[in-house]
Amino acid sequence: MQLMAPTDMDIAGLPVGAHPEALKFPHFPTHFQAVIWRNWEMIPPDVLGRVLGAAEPTILDLAAGMGLRTPPQVSPRWRERGYVTIIRANWHLLPYAQLLELLGWSAARLADVLKEEDFLWHKLGALKPRVEPARYRPLTANEIERTRRIRDTMRRLFPNISAPDPARPFDFLDDFESVPPLRTPERPRAGLRNFDLRFLYSYSAVYGDALRDTGLNPYPDGLLARLAELGLNAVWLPLILYKMYPWPPFGDYSEGHAERLNGLRRLTERAARFGMSVIVYLNEPRCMPLSFFRGHPELKGIEHGENAALCTALPEVKYLLRDGAAWLFREAPLLGGVFTITMSENLTNCFSKDAAAEPPYTRCPRCAGRTPAEAVADVNRLIAEGAHSVKPEAPVIAWDWAWSDQWAHAAVDLLPQDVWLMCTSEWGLPTCIGGVGG
Repeated sequence: MQLMAPTDMDIAGLPVGAHPEALKFPHFPTHFQAVIWRNWEMIPPDVLGRVLGAAEPTILDLAAGMGLRTPPQVSPRWRERGYVTIIRANWHLLPYAQLLELLGWSAARLADVLKEEDFLWHKLGALKPRVEPARYRPLTANEIERTRRIRDTMRRLFPNISAPDPARPFDFLDDFESVPPLRTPERPRAGLRNFDLRFLYSYSAVYGDALRDTGLNPYPDGLLARLAELGLNAVWLPLILYKMYPWPPFGDYSEGHAERLNGLRRLTERAARFGMSVIVYLNEPRCMPLSFFRGHPELKGIEHGENAALCTALPEVKYLLRDGAAWLFREAPLLGGVFTITMSENLTNCFSKDAAAEPPYTRCPRCAGRTPAEAVADVNRLIAEGAHSVKPEAPVIAWDWAWSDQWAHAAVDLLPQDVWLMCTSEWGLPTCIGGVGG
């Protein structure tokens, strides 16, 4: 998909992929009733009314007609923290224009979320279905009868649907506002060895711009305190270099980097009060849209769709990786370490998509004389050199996620001695999940 600068982005720039016809929802009398059902108590009825072209009282009547609770108990946290659920629920129901109105977003924000929030575009099938806009109109007699059957079913199965909920969505977040009385945790130790490092990701974190938006705090003090009590000594969160490091070619892509760095510093300082450090996850170098390379053709590696890789054989890109890692540790002195994924759904180098099984492994003329193992080890070496130039004791961890069996051992042999290796425990093991072998 294409990532564009915010000022350039419009709906036409959003990805569509194969763009197949959307799934049908024949169990609802009308298209617009399916939209109301799937978004009820996540989206305010007045917003649903604007999207569907109906007055709010009409939306309430339609919801009540299907047996839904009215008035709804809508938590604003759904659009703040549960927006991936909203996107998935409406992917086959609404075209982009109505989806953006539902979320209250710009096209640029949706493009960024689809591309950078844990490969959401890939999880949605790398396609946006063709779907007609959902618009309200009066129900026909047949549709009224079918709607009545839905309401009767709801009343039979959920007779207490109008009762207040014992807990509202995301109420668990409020539990982290207070810090329980805890024993004094151990301070982080320098030079960790073996399995001394015990770290995890916040199950309540939003992948969005949490370092810039303080309302999305992924690690409130109450959560840090409880994790420390359980014996954790670090937490992690993902970072994107172009959002953190003002490398000149990035230009407007680095807008807001100073605020994010301040957010990272504050997080590392708060974590340290509980004896914990912060590990950052880097999946670099990130691919950039073809429009980026119109101004920087010399940096372009292989193309994949509407993106191209930053070629890691280039001195300029090597500098980005090395100096970008050093920048993070200089700007956030309490940063605890870094782990990397070098092969993934993202196009991160000239070998990370459609690599050949034998030489030349890539279509990139600069990388044609290299192997995937050399490229992967090189990226990890550069990040380690940058991090260790500022903080020699910081763990730099290379995760072998999606490394090929054909060259993984060679990549391990090429890693510097000061880089840790983190393996995926189930690689190569037969599985049977839900009766499906793998």
